[in-house]
Amino acid sequence: MTKVQTVRAVVQVGLEKIEIQEFPRPVIGPDAALIRIEANGLCGTDLAQMSGKFYEMGMADMPCIPGHELLWIIDEIGPVAA
Repeated sequence: MTKVQTVRAVVQVGLEKIEIQEFPRPVIGPDAALIRIEANGLCGTDLAQMSGKFYEMGMADMPCIPGHELLWIIDEIGPVAA
């Protein structure tokens, strides 16, 4: 099976502005894993981030990938991590 060469993510690039971006697939080491996100929940913290409140307070930078409540699958795992 051939590995995909790129991965995609939803990225917040400005206040209330998101876009889907493509990145090179990360190369993992023996003590790491690569996870594939199947679903990503957003909560009030993410809404505050989208509206710019975190940026005004100096608590976050852009661009960033929002969300932290994840449903994921291990896509690849190194031998030490396994």
